[in-house]
Amino acid sequence: METTNPFSLSKSISGKHILLIDDVFTTGSTVSSIAWEILNAGDNKVSVLVMAVDV
Repeated sequence: METTNPFSLSKSISGKHILLIDDVFTTGSTVSSIAWEILNAGDNKVSVLVMAVDV
């Protein structure tokens, strides 16, 4: 089964280090999809920060 990526970049970027921030990490598919778009756009690096509080 092939999946489609609902994310795309509206500007061309290259040579950037992008920090993605997510509140919940379950399967990782959202962060992965966004990260691949950034990585495929040029010479970019991606870091991911996930923060959640369970009270």
